[in-house]
Amino acid sequence: MSERTEEEFREIAHSGGTIRFLREGGVITNTEFSHSSAWPSGLFQVCVSLNGQLLDTVPVTGIGPLPPYPQPSIVAWVISDREGLFGRLCPQCESYFRTDFTGRRIVCPYCTRAAHNVHFTTMNQARFIEQYCKAYLKVAQGDSTEDIIDLDRIATELPENRPAWHYAEEKQQRLCDCAHCETKFDILGEYGSCPQCGRRNWDAVFQEKCKELRADFHRVKESLPVGREREREWGKLVVAGVSVIDGVGTDIKSVLLRCPSTARRYREVKGLSLQRIDRAQEDLDRWFGVRLFDGLGRDEIDFLLRMFKKRNLLIHCDGRVDQKYLEATGDTSVKVNQTVRIGSSDVKRFLQLVDEVGSNLISQVASMCIRA
Repeated sequence: MSERTEEEFREIAHSGGTIRFLREGGVITNTEFSHSSAWPSGLFQVCVSLNGQLLDTVPVTGIGPLPPYPQPSIVAWVISDREGLFGRLCPQCESYFRTDFTGRRIVCPYCTRAAHNVHFTTMNQARFIEQYCKAYLKVAQGDSTEDIIDLDRIATELPENRPAWHYAEEKQQRLCDCAHCETKFDILGEYGSCPQCGRRNWDAVFQEKCKELRADFHRVKESLPVGREREREWGKLVVAGVSVIDGVGTDIKSVLLRCPSTARRYREVKGLSLQRIDRAQEDLDRWFGVRLFDGLGRDEIDFLLRMFKKRNLLIHCDGRVDQKYLEATGDTSVKVNQTVRIGSSDVKRFLQLVDEVGSNLISQVASMCIRA
């Protein structure tokens, strides 16, 4: 991103609290985390070998003995930020995201790589865990009588005096709630996979964008009188409608490209573009049995294709008709060099068809045997 807004990419401190080492007869038997601030808080445990290697996650069980975990090792806490989310770094694509999911197997929202939780540990978390283990060993070896780590106190210290175990996370651009498993995840961009179930957030984002387009349509219709300014706004909405369906199509293409295929099929899928929706409909049906125009009548299909061609005129020809448009659409209502006219009823109908075609695409691809 070339610039960062105040809301995006802002640093979020950890949620605070205290960590206490519980001892019996001078031996550490367990650890206890407590939290009393108004901030949301989450946590999970990991076990670390005595040489500092992250081994596994350890289920949080409350009062009582810990469940079995690799030995010998030290159990350390990983604490959420003040929004209850944990920063994660993909071991494959090295992309950063946040999530409230702390299970053993995590899916990267960007590249869809699935790996063990500990492989998604960020550098800040690794430093925190390292310092935590040092504090633990000092207490265990009798080199320190300080059996409480006060994270609230650490958070209020001056930045230059901040211990190595103080860490913050970074807010991204889109906070998502998985419609299937309700996992929260915060990602760059718009489309991504749920870190828990791996399902893509195509439908939620696409429907949100369609809702915004409908709101813009009603705003223009109610605020602008009939005339050239209003027509220009209708043209912008047609362009935006194509962009919305092309956007979800581009992300779907990125997922399809990860499916096993021949070199020829890979090249064909890579060339897929929803801007050429007539060609896309034929190719997707032939390759995967995905039918964009399912449920549409011939008149609706012809109207949709004509609006896509008008969008091309608006983008590339300043809205003026060319011979290519006439040959492709058979539109006899206009002549070469005439400016295309778009009315409110056209825009309303077009946005409805964009919604239907996009929903067909999403539901049919998501039902295929791929991680969606």
